[in-house]
Amino acid sequence: DFYRATGFGINIVKNDLSNTFISHTAINPYCDMIRQSKEGRLKCSKSDRYLWNKCQQSKHSEFCTCHGGLVNNLIPIICDDIIVGYVMLYSLRKAPFSEVISHVSDLNLDLKLLETYYNMVGEYDAEKFESVASLAVMLAKYIIMENIITFNFNTNLERAKEYINEHLDSSLSIQEISKNTHISKSAL
Repeated sequence: DFYRATGFGINIVKNDLSNTFISHTAINPYCDMIRQSKEGRLKCSKSDRYLWNKCQQSKHSEFCTCHGGLVNNLIPIICDDIIVGYVMLYSLRKAPFSEVISHVSDLNLDLKLLETYYNMVGEYDAEKFESVASLAVMLAKYIIMENIITFNFNTNLERAKEYINEHLDSSLSIQEISKNTHISKSAL
């Protein structure tokens, strides 16, 4: 319904972006063509990770323009102050292909066909994208309220894992983790 109403590609993905719970988007031959090359898949993954890191740090909706010139949006689904998944909106073209070509020319793809596919992608409109993102934030809250997706996680474990991941460069002890996550040592 969201896709049909807005025309925006949408995925509901796990908190590490590893799997998709729900996906509905129009077939995007531009992205499909880029992903045909190993380097293209790596660039897509890098763009997704960049957006994921931004969203992990802010715990708010974040936008970015990928290497292929498309605008994407990631909205966290938060339960008990822990990100349990994301609503991902994508992909709209922001610039003419002439400004993007330098980022995709190393992929050894048919650039004329790639340009044709790029021009088939919807055009980015900041005001509309912001409005659709607001609807997606409401959708994320609705997903939690209605238990549309069941999240099986231990909040203590998630909080401890998050703390450990944020302090991997430090010498960690059970006592320090316990103190900073407000979890008893025995529970930890």
